[in-house]
Amino acid sequence: MDVKESSGARPGSYVAVFNKFIRDKKGRIINNSKAGPQVRYVCHTVLNDNHDAGIELPGSFLLDFSHYSLHNAFGAFGIPARSLEKSFKGMNEKKFFAAVEKKFAELKHEVNCWIPQDSEAGWIASIKPNAGVFPVEFEKILSRDKNGDFPIHESKVNNWGDPEDTFNVLLKVVAGDHEGATFIYKVHYKIEQPEKGRYVLNLRGSRGKQFYEFFKFNGIDLKELDPDEFADDPKNILPEAEKVFLRKKAQMTAEVSNGWIDKLSLIPQAQRVGDIDFGGGKRRRGKPVQPPQSPHVGTLKLIVNSVESDMFTGQDLELSSMKAWKKFVVKNKLPKKPIGKYTTKDVKGALIKLGQKQLADGITEE
Repeated sequence: MDVKESSGARPGSYVAVFNKFIRDKKGRIINNSKAGPQVRYVCHTVLNDNHDAGIELPGSFLLDFSHYSLHNAFGAFGIPARSLEKSFKGMNEKKFFAAVEKKFAELKHEVNCWIPQDSEAGWIASIKPNAGVFPVEFEKILSRDKNGDFPIHESKVNNWGDPEDTFNVLLKVVAGDHEGATFIYKVHYKIEQPEKGRYVLNLRGSRGKQFYEFFKFNGIDLKELDPDEFADDPKNILPEAEKVFLRKKAQMTAEVSNGWIDKLSLIPQAQRVGDIDFGGGKRRRGKPVQPPQSPHVGTLKLIVNSVESDMFTGQDLELSSMKAWKKFVVKNKLPKKPIGKYTTKDVKGALIKLGQKQLADGITEE
């Protein structure tokens, strides 16, 4: 791909794909910043109606598996960071990032990158999947008072010259290849006080419907809510609402295009991600429930790829050849079964056989 060298992309939104990690003169990927160890990367834009292809967009995330920026970046590029944390702790850093870099580049997931007005060098300020359908949960209300102590709505005039109240929420992807990625969702906020009377909710029109649905999905029925009784400040019910949202932890389906959520739908309780109970020793139709696939299978796939290039390819790290896998299993004396049926015990044994004892020791059987 031809790359257009630039001292910095202009402010705005870009659609891009991961290209590579940035290395210093000594080939090191990890560098120190004021906030802590940091990893920098470069994305290349893809051609669309708004910009050319090949524009370099640099970005970074903190090398901290407890920090949202790492989970957000990995999720945007298509590999959940949670599945690789133990790999990183037990693996050579250079080898780890070489494997991750290769996989990000292979996946080529389109991401939406935002360059703000105050970015002198054109660095990415936010990154997220560009399009798709994702299971998400409420994370927090982003619109807050000047000290960040409590959530508030923001009053401004919209593009049509009409005054409006809104607040932004952060929604996090909770499952799938993009787990950990986040989206910002703007909710219109309509609480009014007719003259000097009690506060009332305005649920009329499309914005009123959106206001009602978001609260309903997250545990509050606005049709039954009295602002004067619900909140200390009836004009701002968001501090109390945020507490309810966090307790509810509702899961929703987010339909995304151009990096923005077009539609939210509630996922029924019975279909929630992660609620399946494999239950110790329970039986179903007379047969024992098989142990679930290990959450560390993704780690094993990366290690296998570092030994046998391209054994697992594509967005979901799919097996490229069953015949090649069977030969690999026999050659390395691994458990003779499809990798999709590997338990955590199987994964640990396989890692030891592949010379990754330190990594295997860091995995606890759940």
